[in-house]
Amino acid sequence: MSTERVSYKTDKIMPTPAQLAEMGRELQFYPSISKNPNVLTTHQISDFNRVGYISGLWGNPPRPTTD
Repeated sequence: MSTERVSYKTDKIMPTPAQLAEMGRELQFYPSISKNPNVLTTHQISDFNRVGYISGLWGNPPRPTTD
């Protein structure tokens, strides 16, 4: 039986907990302050800032039925 360590691809792309601790990252919420939104409404931005997500967005707008 081999005692050789198996190295997986994820070892090269995933930082270890020690590496993450060394990065000095800021992990806090910063609210959006868009004054002239182009896509979202001010109400949607306000909801995002309050709860942290936006719901009810369509990936593809519904098509009108053609019967």
